[in-house]
Formats: sequence, structure tokens, C-alpha cells
Amino acid sequence: MRQLIIALLASTILAACGGGGPDTGVCVFAPSDCRSSPTAPNTTPTNPSFSRTGTGDTTFILPSTVTVVRIQAQFTGSTSNFIVRVGSDLVVNTIVGTSAASQTHDGTYVVAPGATVTITNSNGVSWGLSSTSAQAPPAGGVFSKSGIGDQVFDLPSRNARYRVQANFPGTSSNFIVYVAGSLAINSIIGISQTPVAFDGTYAFSSGARVEIQNAPGVTWSFIELP
Repeated sequence: MRQLIIALLASTILAACGGGGPDTGVCVFAPSDCRSSPTAPNTTPTNPSFSRTGTGDTTFILPSTVTVVRIQAQFTGSTSNFIVRVGSDLVVNTIVGTSAASQTHDGTYVVAPGATVTITNSNGVSWGLSSTSAQAPPAGGVFSKSGIGDQVFDLPSRNARYRVQANFPGTSSNFIVYVAGSLAINSIIGISQTPVAFDGTYAFSSGARVEIQNAPGVTWSFIELP
């Protein structure tokens, strides 16, 4: 009888500390004697929505999950600089306004998560920054992509050759392209340049990410070759 009472008492203590079954239970003893509560699963989205708008110079920090952003800007006056740094990288350095080559700016960029965004020399410029994703390639068929200005997109999941063309109707503009993180094209084009336009053929690896940078107002295209 005495042994039965001891056994029942031990069973009650184990159940109270979570040792008697799958549930943690509530322990009435010192925390060091208790089994810790199960950790809740991480339900934070991998690419949560983020947006910020403002006018003129400012500084803020991106969320740690944002890796691709769309940056837009507009200036209703004659001209103004619009300079954006993300971390140590100069992401945007352009002139906008009614007397500029373009009154607005609209571009997509790969950025370091959790980096500090610094907008400078942008007095009176209305801007917006929002999280986005790189544009995925079509499911099938020959790949082609065209656009204007800075952009980020992914190539199809196959090794292929591409014809890359670019044109700028103004005096001169950079046309810089990174593919899979490596500099593939670095050219200056425009009506005062030689050549006026860019035209080249390149072999790119399967699923590579393309980043077109420093190309405000540049019309470009990527066409997969047979």
C-alpha cells in the first residue's frame, strides 16, 4: 500500500512538469526543473509587403526580408537630382523634372535585406519605394523581354544565347547590365555617342537574374536565339 502511494505521487509530479505525456503542462517547481514550452513556428512571410513614400531627403531601414524594390520618383519643377543609396551601393543617380530627359523615374533593383536607404540631393522630389519580386520568365516558348529603364527579371531555366539591344533618344545614357551578379554590359549610348545604339549577342546560364542599372530612359530588349 505504501509503495502504491509513492508511485501515485511520483506520477502526479511528472504530469505537473510535463513529463507524463505529450502536453507541456504547468510546472509548480523551479524553472530549471521544468521542460521548456514548445517554440511557436516562424510564420513571418519570406517576402512581406513593404512600402514607403515621401518628399525630399530622408533615411530609413529596409525590413530584413526585402531583397527587390521598386523605386519611383517625380519632380514637377524644372530639374532636380534624385539620388538613392541602399547600404553602400549607389542605386539611383538621375535628374528628373519638366526640363529633364524624363520628369519621372521608375526602376526595380536588387538590394541587401535590412540595408539603410539614404535619399539625398532630392529637394522637392516626390518618391515611393515598395517591395516587389523579380519578373519571372514565361512558362514556355522563345523568351523575349523588353522595357524602359532599370529593371530586374529572371531568364528561363535553360542555357541559351540572347540578342541584347538598347537605344536612347537623348544625348547620352549609361546602359549597364549585370547577369547572375556579374557585369555583362557597360556601355554609353545616345545620339552624341558612337555607336548610337547597343546591339550584342551573349550566352547566359539557366535561370540567371538580369539587373539593368543606370539606364534611365533607355529602351532595351532581350530576345532568345535558336
